[in-house]
This record gives sequence, structure tokens and C-alpha cells, in this order.
Amino acid sequence: MWQIKKTCAVLAISAVTVLSAACGSADGGEPVAVYQGGEVTNHEFEQFKSVTKLLNPYYDQLVSMMPDFEHRLLDQYVAVELLSSKASDETKEEQTALAEQDYEALKQQFTAQMGEDAWKDEMDKLELDEEAITNYFVLSNSALAWIRTELKDEDVQAKYEEQAAAGDYTTATVSHILIGTNDPNTDEEIRTMEEALERAKEVKAKLDAGEDFATLAAEYSDDPGSKDNGGTYENAPVNNWTEGFREATIELPINEISEPVETQFGYHIIKVLERTEQSFEEVEDQVASAAANEYFSNFMQNELQNIVEEVNLPEPEEPAAPENTQSPEQPGNADTPAEETEGEE
Repeated sequence: MWQIKKTCAVLAISAVTVLSAACGSADGGEPVAVYQGGEVTNHEFEQFKSVTKLLNPYYDQLVSMMPDFEHRLLDQYVAVELLSSKASDETKEEQTALAEQDYEALKQQFTAQMGEDAWKDEMDKLELDEEAITNYFVLSNSALAWIRTELKDEDVQAKYEEQAAAGDYTTATVSHILIGTNDPNTDEEIRTMEEALERAKEVKAKLDAGEDFATLAAEYSDDPGSKDNGGTYENAPVNNWTEGFREATIELPINEISEPVETQFGYHIIKVLERTEQSFEEVEDQVASAAANEYFSNFMQNELQNIVEEVNLPEPEEPAAPENTQSPEQPGNADTPAEETEGEE
């Protein structure tokens, strides 16, 4: 399965996944949606779905998980078509030129991973061509460009402050000693949380007494990714790390050794050696994209329903009710983390 990288801004403008809008031929099919000022033909919507399948390798899974998935796609198509129509002719001309670059980048990325023949086979299977994909990018990027003209400077600044407070633009060099509850190789329990806390307190006492951090990390840490490196991860985005560890890394004074910090993996003794935060000027374009994404989501939730007049799609099927009405126990190990993000770079 090929994995798409977000090579252009349009791929971020979605309330569901890597979805935007496509523009197909206006030459056929009954409308699947009628909205104030326009309509979406069946042909247009089918091409939109095909481009979406190309961009999102998990499309079929999403369809199976969400019975109303096609309705969401149609809403997004209408929303992007409406917003792109507000863009100036100059903007649309600029986005047409950029869309050709986006298409070439997409094709190059696909063929680099899967090969030229696979690209041709995929185009045939999805009944797509360069024009359909390029039109997709023109509409989507035009909508995004128009939204950005509507954003106020203070809105973008506020979005930056919100994201910065959450650590989105912070990197840190951190040393830590993990006293875990499970063996990192077998995932078998090696100690309880209570036992891990007592061992973490023992390590903290030794550090307070002046013993070397790196030496204690090599002796005590249950993190195989750092224990032989002084317990250190260098210049890592703090949001790579699990909750608890991340907050401590953001808040802990530089070179101060923490009290035991609890996470889903056990207890950590943490020392932040260096912490930097990107300025607003450095990430302004990224922040503006996030603010535009939020604008788009709000438009979808609060305004679109008053603009769409008719939808001609089958009603989504209700998921089948379970035969056993008693509440079953949750499958799997409830202690198993969904993502072991701690210490990743």
C-alpha cells in the first residue's frame, strides 16, 4: 500500500481525512446534490470519490467504519465548490498553475513508491486522468486561498498561541529514566505501578544525593531506546511523547530533575537539558493552514446545512444491533497502549 505525503496545502483542508473536493465533467448524470447557486452531478461526485481513493489508501476502511461516509464526502464537495467560487479570477489562475505542480508531485511520489505501471493501472481502475486530478487541486486550493483572505491576523495569532501552549512547536533534549511495569521486549508485567513508584523514588533519591544521571539510566531504565545513551533523546518534538511525559517536558525548568512522573508505561525521572519553541514568524504559514482548516470545519458544521437544498444519495444503513444485549468485556488488553510514543523522535 502506498503512503501519500502531504506535499501541498490542499491535503490538510478536511474535517474527516485527506479529503477536499474534485471537479469532474459537467456533462452527465442526475444531480446528487442541489445547493443555492449550483448542483453536483453524479459524474462529478464519482470522480471526486475516485480522486479521494487515490489520495487516501484507507478509503475502503473508512467506508466500512462510517455508514454515512459518502454523505460526508458530498458535503465536503459542496463546501469546497462553494468556497472556491468566492475566489478571485486571479487566484484561480494562480491555483491552476500550482495545481499542475501538485499533480506532477503526486505522480512522482506514487511512481517512486509503486512504479510507472502501477500508476497507469491505478488511473485506469479509478477512471481518472490528469485533468480530473488537476481540477481537484484547482478547486481545493482556490477554496483554501479564499479562506485565508477571510482570516484575521488576530485569529491566526490566537491559533498559534493555542497550538504553542499544547507544545506543537516545541522541541526538547531530554534525559529520562523509565521505571516500567512491562518488559519492553515481551510486554509481560515485571512490576506493579506501586512497585515502579517505589523504585522511581529510589532513583530520585540517588540523583538528589549527586549520583550520575547517565550511570543510573544504564542501571535502572527500562527504555531500551535511551538507557545506553544517558537516557537522552535529542531535539525531539515534545508531541511525539505520551501524555504526562509531554506535559512535564514542557513545564519542567531546564536542568531540574523531576519527581516521578506517571504515564501509561510506568514512572519517569525527567531532566530537560534544552527546550526551544518556534516563533510565530517561523510557522506562520503552517498556523494559517490550521486556522483555515478550522474555518472550513466550522463552515461545514454551522452553515452548509442552510445552503444545501437537496441530496439524492441512499440513506446510510444503520449498524446492525448486537445479538447479545449484555455488555461484553472490552476485547484486548486494556493496559496495552494504543501508541508507544514516548521517546520517539
